[in-house]
Amino acid sequence: SSCSSSQPKIPLPQHQKITHTLPSSSPKKKHNTQHARQKKMSQPDSNRIQVSSQKSPKFYVNLSKRFLSSNQEVEISGLGSAISTAVAAAEILKQQGFATIKSIQTSSVKTPVSQNGDRQVGGGTKAKINIIVERSNQFLALHEKEQKEFEQRKREREAQETSQD
Repeated sequence: SSCSSSQPKIPLPQHQKITHTLPSSSPKKKHNTQHARQKKMSQPDSNRIQVSSQKSPKFYVNLSKRFLSSNQEVEISGLGSAISTAVAAAEILKQQGFATIKSIQTSSVKTPVSQNGDRQVGGGTKAKINIIVERSNQFLALHEKEQKEFEQRKREREAQETSQD
Protein backbone atom coordinates (compact mmCIF):
# COMPACT_ATOMS: atom_id res chain seq x y z
CA SER A 1 0.00 0.00 0.00
CA SER A 2 1.23 3.47 -0.86
CA CYS A 3 1.10 6.14 1.81
CA SER A 4 1.43 8.99 -0.70
CA SER A 5 -1.96 8.32 -2.34
CA SER A 6 -3.87 9.75 0.64
CA GLN A 7 -2.15 13.15 0.30
CA PRO A 8 -3.48 15.57 -2.33
CA LYS A 9 -1.06 16.37 -5.14
CA ILE A 10 0.04 19.99 -5.05
CA PRO A 11 1.19 21.35 -8.40
CA LEU A 12 4.63 22.95 -8.39
CA PRO A 13 5.02 26.53 -9.57
CA GLN A 14 5.91 26.66 -13.27
CA HIS A 15 9.56 27.68 -12.68
CA GLN A 16 10.16 24.68 -10.40
CA LYS A 17 9.03 21.88 -12.72
CA ILE A 18 11.72 19.52 -13.96
CA THR A 19 11.63 19.33 -17.74
CA HIS A 20 13.50 16.10 -18.42
CA THR A 21 12.30 12.52 -18.13
CA LEU A 22 14.21 9.35 -17.43
CA PRO A 23 14.58 6.84 -20.29
CA SER A 24 12.20 3.90 -20.31
CA SER A 25 13.49 0.54 -19.11
CA SER A 26 11.81 -1.49 -21.86
CA PRO A 27 14.32 -2.64 -24.51
CA LYS A 28 12.19 -1.53 -27.49
CA LYS A 29 11.79 2.01 -26.16
CA LYS A 30 15.47 2.16 -25.21
CA HIS A 31 16.42 1.39 -28.82
CA ASN A 32 14.02 4.08 -30.05
CA THR A 33 15.43 6.54 -27.52
CA GLN A 34 18.99 5.83 -28.67
CA HIS A 35 17.92 6.19 -32.32
CA ALA A 36 16.15 9.48 -31.56
CA ARG A 37 19.20 10.74 -29.64
CA GLN A 38 21.54 9.86 -32.54
CA LYS A 39 19.19 11.52 -35.03
CA LYS A 40 18.91 14.63 -32.85
CA MET A 41 22.70 14.91 -32.53
CA SER A 42 23.29 14.52 -36.28
CA GLN A 43 20.54 17.00 -37.25
CA PRO A 44 19.88 19.33 -34.33
CA ASP A 45 16.35 20.72 -34.65
CA SER A 46 16.28 21.84 -31.04
CA ASN A 47 18.36 24.54 -29.45
CA ARG A 48 18.47 23.09 -25.91
CA ILE A 49 21.36 21.06 -24.48
CA GLN A 50 20.94 19.42 -21.09
CA VAL A 51 24.41 18.95 -19.66
CA SER A 52 25.49 15.97 -17.56
CA SER A 53 28.47 15.87 -15.23
CA GLN A 54 29.41 12.52 -16.84
CA LYS A 55 30.81 14.10 -20.02
CA SER A 56 33.54 16.70 -20.44
CA PRO A 57 32.93 20.37 -21.25
CA LYS A 58 34.70 19.74 -24.60
CA PHE A 59 31.90 17.32 -25.60
CA TYR A 60 29.30 20.05 -24.96
CA VAL A 61 31.43 22.70 -26.72
CA ASN A 62 31.46 20.55 -29.87
CA LEU A 63 27.75 19.77 -29.55
CA SER A 64 26.99 23.48 -29.08
CA LYS A 65 28.97 24.34 -32.22
CA ARG A 66 26.90 21.81 -34.15
CA PHE A 67 23.68 23.31 -32.76
CA LEU A 68 24.87 26.88 -33.44
CA SER A 69 25.54 26.00 -37.07
CA SER A 70 21.75 25.70 -37.54
CA ASN A 71 20.44 27.96 -34.72
CA GLN A 72 21.16 31.58 -33.83
CA GLU A 73 21.21 30.72 -30.12
CA VAL A 74 21.51 27.65 -27.91
CA GLU A 75 20.35 27.09 -24.34
CA ILE A 76 22.86 25.16 -22.23
CA SER A 77 21.35 23.95 -18.96
CA GLY A 78 22.87 22.08 -16.04
CA LEU A 79 21.37 20.65 -12.87
CA GLY A 80 23.28 20.16 -9.60
CA SER A 81 26.84 18.91 -10.17
CA ALA A 82 26.50 19.51 -13.94
CA ILE A 83 26.41 23.29 -13.42
CA SER A 84 30.20 23.62 -13.54
CA THR A 85 30.31 21.64 -16.82
CA ALA A 86 27.63 23.90 -18.36
CA VAL A 87 29.48 27.05 -17.25
CA ALA A 88 32.82 25.71 -18.55
CA ALA A 89 31.31 24.84 -21.96
CA ALA A 90 29.75 28.30 -22.33
CA GLU A 91 32.97 30.01 -21.26
CA ILE A 92 35.06 27.99 -23.76
CA LEU A 93 32.65 28.91 -26.59
CA LYS A 94 33.02 32.57 -25.59
CA GLN A 95 36.82 32.45 -25.28
CA GLN A 96 37.22 30.73 -28.66
CA GLY A 97 35.03 33.41 -30.28
CA PHE A 98 32.22 31.07 -31.40
CA ALA A 99 29.52 32.58 -29.18
CA THR A 100 28.59 35.39 -26.86
CA ILE A 101 26.75 34.81 -23.60
CA LYS A 102 23.31 36.40 -23.95
CA SER A 103 21.87 35.51 -20.54
CA ILE A 104 22.45 33.43 -17.43
CA GLN A 105 19.59 32.37 -15.19
CA THR A 106 19.78 30.35 -11.99
CA SER A 107 16.95 28.68 -10.13
CA SER A 108 16.14 25.89 -7.70
CA VAL A 109 14.10 22.89 -8.77
CA LYS A 110 12.41 20.30 -6.62
CA THR A 111 13.55 16.76 -7.31
CA PRO A 112 10.88 14.06 -7.41
CA VAL A 113 10.65 11.43 -4.69
CA SER A 114 11.26 7.88 -5.94
CA GLN A 115 11.50 4.48 -4.35
CA ASN A 116 14.87 2.74 -4.16
CA GLY A 117 14.10 -0.61 -2.61
CA ASP A 118 12.67 0.05 0.83
CA ARG A 119 13.68 3.70 1.05
CA GLN A 120 12.62 6.93 -0.62
CA VAL A 121 15.23 8.99 -2.42
CA GLY A 122 15.08 12.52 -3.80
CA GLY A 123 12.44 14.97 -2.73
CA GLY A 124 14.97 17.77 -2.14
CA THR A 125 15.94 20.76 -4.21
CA LYS A 126 18.77 21.19 -6.68
CA ALA A 127 20.35 24.26 -8.19
CA LYS A 128 19.86 24.75 -11.93
CA ILE A 129 21.51 27.06 -14.46
CA ASN A 130 20.33 28.08 -17.93
CA ILE A 131 22.87 29.82 -20.13
CA ILE A 132 21.77 31.25 -23.47
CA VAL A 133 24.69 31.54 -25.90
CA GLU A 134 24.29 33.39 -29.16
CA ARG A 135 26.22 32.71 -32.36
CA SER A 136 28.99 35.31 -32.69
CA ASN A 137 29.57 37.42 -35.80
CA GLN A 138 32.70 35.39 -36.61
CA PHE A 139 31.05 31.99 -35.93
CA LEU A 140 30.62 30.98 -39.57
CA ALA A 141 34.21 31.84 -40.52
CA LEU A 142 35.65 30.11 -37.43
CA HIS A 143 33.44 27.05 -37.92
CA GLU A 144 34.39 26.78 -41.61
CA LYS A 145 38.10 27.09 -40.76
CA GLU A 146 37.77 24.40 -38.07
CA GLN A 147 35.96 22.06 -40.51
CA LYS A 148 38.71 22.53 -43.16
CA GLU A 149 41.43 21.79 -40.58
CA PHE A 150 39.54 18.66 -39.49
CA GLU A 151 39.24 17.46 -43.10
CA GLN A 152 42.96 18.15 -43.69
CA ARG A 153 43.96 16.09 -40.62
CA LYS A 154 41.64 13.32 -41.79
CA ARG A 155 43.27 13.26 -45.26
CA GLU A 156 46.74 13.22 -43.67
CA ARG A 157 45.80 10.24 -41.47
CA GLU A 158 44.36 8.37 -44.46
CA ALA A 159 47.52 9.07 -46.51
CA GLN A 160 49.67 7.82 -43.62
CA GLU A 161 47.62 4.62 -43.32
CA THR A 162 47.83 4.04 -47.10
CA SER A 163 51.62 4.51 -47.15
CA GLN A 164 52.03 1.98 -44.33
CA ASP A 165 50.23 -0.79 -46.27
